[in-house]
Amino acid sequence: MTAAHTKPLGQRRLSATVTPDRPHHSAPTSPCLADPDRWVEGGDDPELKALCRGCPRRWLCAKDALTTPGAEGVWSAVYIPSEGRRARNTALRQLRSLATYGGHNVGADHNLAPSP
Repeated sequence: MTAAHTKPLGQRRLSATVTPDRPHHSAPTSPCLADPDRWVEGGDDPELKALCRGCPRRWLCAKDALTTPGAEGVWSAVYIPSEGRRARNTALRQLRSLATYGGHNVGADHNLAPSP
């Protein structure tokens, strides 16, 4: 992060460079927030995953997927199928890893059950 040096310490505005491989904890507008149905209905779409990988909400999104009962569709560039215990559990493990990388504390018991 860099800080503007023209103001006293208490009044400085911080800015950050966001890259897809570095966690960032702000909540800017994301493509999925503009059209959430596309991410639920999109299946295992590479275009949606690419948009997710560049999103600064990616790590927060992974946490949200883990804390949303019955989450399905594309979350944080990971496709969560609505059926299939093994595939769902694999996706949820990937999301847990992403959320943890982003600094979000998620326990091992979050959302491992198949969708109702």
